[in-house]
Amino acid sequence: MPKNNAKLNNTVMVYIATFDSDVSVGEVEPAIRNEMIHSCTDLKTKQQRYCVWKLLDYVLRDCYDGGVADFNFYIDDNGKWNCRNGFEFSLAHSNNVVVVAVCNHFVGVDIEAVERFERHTDNSSFFNRILTDNEQLVLREAPAKQKAELLAQMWTKKESFYKLRSRSAFVPKACDTTVKSIHSQLVTIDGVEYALSVARYIPSKIELVWRNNV
Repeated sequence: MPKNNAKLNNTVMVYIATFDSDVSVGEVEPAIRNEMIHSCTDLKTKQQRYCVWKLLDYVLRDCYDGGVADFNFYIDDNGKWNCRNGFEFSLAHSNNVVVVAVCNHFVGVDIEAVERFERHTDNSSFFNRILTDNEQLVLREAPAKQKAELLAQMWTKKESFYKLRSRSAFVPKACDTTVKSIHSQLVTIDGVEYALSVARYIPSKIELVWRNNV
């Protein structure tokens, strides 16, 4: 029985941590996750996948009775990580930041650095690929200095909604963020601004938990 299950009732716990650029990638459980991490050829992606799993281990120890080795994880047909032990979680990372959202009902989380979107704020072809007509209208009417932030929030809302639904293909235009009720906020981590979004089917409180390093 989860020891802190009560704090997850009606609450999505969102854990955020950073990692050093020279972090060593070690071994993790289960074996299938370990293989996925170590088969990655890009060092940054390998570090992100390792560190977000280490953060998940911390989250489970904080909320439940054990770490990842004590739970039954699997990958569904759409490539999404799941657990057979009665809780839901979602993973995200950007730069040297990793995020884990956990709760008692379906959840999706995403985080992206706002600076990534600065070069796209006047890119019509980019808009046409990922934004609905309503979203394009909102973005074009926004003040110039807010466009990158708004675009980052739209993107992370779409990603978090995709993770929530666990579909095989990510179709950005399938989610109109002007009508979907998806939590989003801007957070500053080590001097860099990020858009953080959390999607869930059931209205619930969102609580952020900060850790300096994984």
